[in-house]
Amino acid sequence: MLFAPFVAINATTILLEVPTTGRTWTGPAGGVWVELAQGKPGWLLVEGPGFNQPGPLLEEVRASDEEPIVLYALSPIDDSKFCEICLKPSQTVKHAKHWLALRMPGLKVENIIVAKEKPSEKTHGQGLRNFPANWILEDEVRLRDTPFRDGDELVFFYMGDAAQDVAAAAAEEERSRS
Repeated sequence: MLFAPFVAINATTILLEVPTTGRTWTGPAGGVWVELAQGKPGWLLVEGPGFNQPGPLLEEVRASDEEPIVLYALSPIDDSKFCEICLKPSQTVKHAKHWLALRMPGLKVENIIVAKEKPSEKTHGQGLRNFPANWILEDEVRLRDTPFRDGDELVFFYMGDAAQDVAAAAAEEERSRS
């Protein structure tokens, strides 16, 4: 059986278990597809080019797997909600950082810092200036060992010029298409 970490419908995240036969097929463009089970003929794309969707669309689920959590992230450019990511509690902060970079091409993983919470009155309104170092989560920390729970914001800071990095990646993508 495979698990769909996200299927965007009207900007909401839907978690859906999809019964499959386990049989896969690699298409001519390199996409990996899996066959649907239980009398529903068809194939679903697991991962591959051609649909302008970064990252895998389906992930294998085993009976022993932990229940995944969905976290949302705000854009480092304008603070609007820009994505939701689905993660297993056994995955690390670094895994979450890779998803952020994948969902906003141009962000550099090494420039993303994940924190337990946002600056607030506790930091005297001075943002990162008085931000306690123990609020920063190391890359190796498992998500189950963080304060994040299903539906929470994945609090992060981008230590660079996000708008410039994203624009440069978009320009490079455009050049590669020409």
